[in-house]
Amino acid sequence: MSSTWRLLSPQYEFRLIWKLASFWLAFACCFLWLFSATSITFGKLCWDSGFGYV
Repeated sequence: MSSTWRLLSPQYEFRLIWKLASFWLAFACCFLWLFSATSITFGKLCWDSGFGYV
């Protein structure tokens, strides 16, 4: 019973949630950074090719 209680303790849950949240936050930041870098590069390529005037 004590091991089950330790798993369900608020401190353990908070630590687990914090780990998951920080992981997803880092993942979202990486994804946004990659997306913005790709779109900026793609937009620059389009602009240099002349598509920016359409």
